[in-house]
Amino acid sequence: PETMKSFFEVPGSATNSALLKITVEDQNGNSEDDDDLRFRVNLNPEESEDQPGMHLHRMSLQLVGGKTSSHVYQIFFHTVDPDYQVHINVPDHRTPIFPTKEVFHQ
Repeated sequence: PETMKSFFEVPGSATNSALLKITVEDQNGNSEDDDDLRFRVNLNPEESEDQPGMHLHRMSLQLVGGKTSSHVYQIFFHTVDPDYQVHINVPDHRTPIFPTKEVFHQ
């Protein structure tokens, strides 16, 4: 709550979520080939040419550790709020920063 409060109080600031880890177990049961995928959600400030003075933020997904994985994965990010649906497909998890088309305002 404090992070979001300070984010909304300072126009033009950026924020990010905690790093989330997902372990994908090897299909053959070899734990040495299990892959740990880590990602976080970033909101970075962005200027709008169409709406000067409006504080916008573009959502991006930061993917960590993709170069050490045994396989290539797609990552799908979905929101569960029925009023505002966000669906993001990251075709290759080895992309360090994946900017999305999603733009939000403070």
